Amino acid sequence: MYQRFCSSSSGTELWTSGELDAHYSYLVIQSVIFHYLLCSLRSKNFCSLAGLCFLLALLDCTSRILFLPFIAQFHPTYIKSYFIGETLTGLLPSIFSLFQGIGTDGSTECISILANSNLTQRYEVKHLPPNIPVSMFMVFILSIMLLCSVSFALLNVKSIVKHARNATTSPPLNIVTSTDHEMTQEMKHSNSSTLLPNIQPRFVNFWSLLTLQCVNCLIYGSTDAILSYSTLPYGSVTFLLAVTLRYSASSLMCLINLFLPQPKSKIMLSVIGLFLSSVMYCFWTAATSPNPPLEGKLIGSVLIVCTAVTAAVTFTYIKVITALWLQSVGGYRGIFSFGIATQIGYGTAAVVMFLLVNTWELFVSKPDCPVKP
Repeated sequence: MYQRFCSSSSGTELWTSGELDAHYSYLVIQSVIFHYLLCSLRSKNFCSLAGLCFLLALLDCTSRILFLPFIAQFHPTYIKSYFIGETLTGLLPSIFSLFQGIGTDGSTECISILANSNLTQRYEVKHLPPNIPVSMFMVFILSIMLLCSVSFALLNVKSIVKHARNATTSPPLNIVTSTDHEMTQEMKHSNSSTLLPNIQPRFVNFWSLLTLQCVNCLIYGSTDAILSYSTLPYGSVTFLLAVTLRYSASSLMCLINLFLPQPKSKIMLSVIGLFLSSVMYCFWTAATSPNPPLEGKLIGSVLIVCTAVTAAVTFTYIKVITALWLQSVGGYRGIFSFGIATQIGYGTAAVVMFLLVNTWELFVSKPDCPVKP
């Protein structure tokens, strides 16, 4: 992959056996780690559980860099389908967790304890077991991984996907006719003039990647880290609705993107402005936790849920449009840069939010049980 990225080719030729072996190895290693993670959970070996979780997270960081360039060899429509599947990987586990009863009012119990020293009453929270065992949840996630592995194997069967590949990948020996070259140049010029007219594509690439890093930093690393602080003060139902509807709306946005044309620059700037406004409101409510504005009122719950959903929807729109743009002007190299930019955004936000939340403790969560003086 590194040699292909550094080469002067457009990156639209078919994948080599070595690259496919790397993808298959990734899927096998991920499934093996998850299997041992399930065994550690059953044996309650928490040291190995923490280590395997770290390895699994480290492996997942490379997934977008690996599989997005693979999808780039297909028609651009399939990148939108890829993002639909990506959002479903968050939606399905969140729906499964609803059946487990996680986060609901009946998932915890406050126990009154009378201290012997000064006879003061205090409460301790007791987490009740989920409706469905955690091991079943892990088996459900493992089944999704196995399904992804089977799907990836089928995508490499030429008889199945021969009509889905890009026109530039179909000729053998990387032969491109003059007509194909003219069509490609026309598509690149059309995309650049639609997004940002009268600006060089290389300049647009730079700002597209920078914008992508910023929005990924804000939505995945930052907003996800403070979502519980901004929604739980309004109630557990509000928190569950915010988490579940975000994934549902993101999947719907990816589906709608299949039928939307390439946006103009003013529309993209408006979407980015709406995204930033939504993220700022989420941070404001998290900063004022455990007593955010409109606490205990229906309008407050509705507003924070709508804000969280708006942030997720606008981010999904920006992400898909940027991926399509980079694929059209850069091919493999463009979509590979897309994957790197997203991971830089994730990593930067993860480090910053860890310091803010865990080290400096700038955010205060709502107590599970009432505080008695």
